[in-house]
Amino acid sequence: MSLSGSREGRTAPLWPTLGERIRTERQRLHMTQSELAGSEMTKSFISQVEANLTRPSLRSLQVIAKRLNRPVSYFLDEPEPQAAAEDVSGFHLIRQVRELAARGAPREALATVSRALEEAPPHARAYRARLLSVQAELFAGTGRLEEAAESYASASEEWRAVGDVREQAALLLAWARFERDRGTAPGRVVRLLEQAVDRLRDAPQDEWLLPMLLAELGLAYARLGSDGPAVEHLRAALHTLDDLTDFARYGEVAVTLGRLLERAGDHDAARLMIERGLHFFQALGDRSRLVEGYLHLAWQLGRSAQLHDAGRVMEEAARVAGDGATGAHLRSEVLRGRAWLEALGGREDAAESLWTEALHQEPDPIERAHAHRELARLFLRSGRVEQGRAHLHQALDLLEAAGSDNAPLGPFRQELAGLYRGSGQDDQAASLLAGALEWFRTKGGAAAWTGESHDLWLLDLPSS
Repeated sequence: MSLSGSREGRTAPLWPTLGERIRTERQRLHMTQSELAGSEMTKSFISQVEANLTRPSLRSLQVIAKRLNRPVSYFLDEPEPQAAAEDVSGFHLIRQVRELAARGAPREALATVSRALEEAPPHARAYRARLLSVQAELFAGTGRLEEAAESYASASEEWRAVGDVREQAALLLAWARFERDRGTAPGRVVRLLEQAVDRLRDAPQDEWLLPMLLAELGLAYARLGSDGPAVEHLRAALHTLDDLTDFARYGEVAVTLGRLLERAGDHDAARLMIERGLHFFQALGDRSRLVEGYLHLAWQLGRSAQLHDAGRVMEEAARVAGDGATGAHLRSEVLRGRAWLEALGGREDAAESLWTEALHQEPDPIERAHAHRELARLFLRSGRVEQGRAHLHQALDLLEAAGSDNAPLGPFRQELAGLYRGSGQDDQAASLLAGALEWFRTKGGAAAWTGESHDLWLLDLPSS
């Protein structure tokens, strides 16, 4: 995690003076965001500026300043003239830390922040909260994950004590994304986001942060396997995201909502949502997201027995994935989708050939493990239990060797245990099931690992 943010969106603002001043002056003049934007800008851009999620160019700032009847210098990102001494020095210190991190000197940056925290007076809680936010990001970026979590927790407590609801909610969003990225149990991520939403709902409507929180919470519920709350929050997020310009987030929300609706059997609504997400991915121009959108649409069409249309969409996905070396994973994803469609059409030999080719092309060991599991399902459906079990063993070997917190060992062990139990090998089954249960205990339950897009190409297990 970097101090400059990621494609997921920026973390809690380190010094929100510019955005706050613009919002305060606009509200003082009883001006709407659309009125401030005029024809030169958009309402969503003003919303992002006020939420400290983007900075206006000098030309845009000149237009904003003129409409608010203030000099440009008033809005520059500097501390208030009457600010406390620690706030003035803190602004310059945070800027210094950011520069150190940008130059690739995270240890120096961390030492600077730690020293500042030791010297900060106890009453300067907002200043301490900003320092702790920076410290958390630096710890995360250098792999000191437990210390990062502690700094996030301390920063959240400082913002709570200050009573700044928006800053605490933004900090909780950053903390939740950090926990998600490091493979924390989905339930923990959900609790952080629920806390942020609850805090923000006690404050005046925030036209940018609340939609981001609703979207993130809906996606977290989906990862948790709580489809009902996921659909509710994703729908709410789409309503509030309509006027914003984060195409990547809007597309992800729409596609995820479509996947959940399809699993619930609402084919028409699912297709509408996935096509909407695909539209935003096309506008974004991101090849990997575009392929993801096409694959979801092909999956939805396949599940609703429109195999011919699904095949045509899959051809478009293959075209976008391309032939270059950088597209190996995308091509493997397309091959797995094609294999699934062939299996649905009863062409098992063609499906086996495509899944085997996908295994050879996939560079990522965890994705190869998923492909092995998919191929195992194909063998199991045709009664080739030994071959299916062999592929599940290969999948588990890959996951265990990967050493990743995100490797879904529990579901794979559970499925393999079921095969051993079905063949009367109870000792092997018990050992695998014990390992699965322990994994689920630490990760948050079986449901948390069943709703991901990794499961798109899994054929149903044969009924016993």
